[in-house]
Amino acid sequence: MGLEAHAAHRHGGHFHWHHHAFIATPGRLLYATIWGFWTALLRPLAGEPIWETIERAGNYGVPLAFLLASQARGWFSKLEIRPIDAALNHRLAWILRVTTSALLIGHGALEAVIQKPLLQQHLAAVGLSFVPITALGGFEIALGLAVLLDSADALLLFAATWKIVTESLYPISGAPLWEFIERGGSYVAPLALFFLIHQARIVPGTPPTYPSPLGVAESFQKA
Repeated sequence: MGLEAHAAHRHGGHFHWHHHAFIATPGRLLYATIWGFWTALLRPLAGEPIWETIERAGNYGVPLAFLLASQARGWFSKLEIRPIDAALNHRLAWILRVTTSALLIGHGALEAVIQKPLLQQHLAAVGLSFVPITALGGFEIALGLAVLLDSADALLLFAATWKIVTESLYPISGAPLWEFIERGGSYVAPLALFFLIHQARIVPGTPPTYPSPLGVAESFQKA
């Protein structure tokens, strides 16, 4: 059978493309988690600061959260989102909480501690070269710490908006659009955490407050 026959079949005068390659499976989410962490780890292995790995927490934290929230018959079977009870809600919220905090703190450290030239070029591209990059980095580190400690809706939405704006500086400054897309985990993580907390408030039996470290540890022990 030829390549086209594998890719599509004729029906009623139209081609219908097989979409099996695009079906999410636990195996693919596991691969995405490991690959995201490994590629982020290559940065310090190549001599760059460890903050580069931390700043890319969205690349491996988000697929890990989706992996834990999924269920399927096998590693390569089509996955479904499992019912999110209180214990699972705690685990997912903790993962997304740490992920969001890490990517904010990591990016802030690249500004405040490393003073990465590329990030300075981003400011210059939008006419903000007069803004001290160390102060901007300090603000982002503070934002990451605030997310780690608080569950305010406005804070999470602000963090998501902040990351969308800062990551959009890549294509604005002349980089390919893929640079913005590749960093999707940076703004998906706070948004997913926002909706997860709201789910906990409206579903009976789930905790209405932000998960504490103690609650998360207890939920892992009961699982």
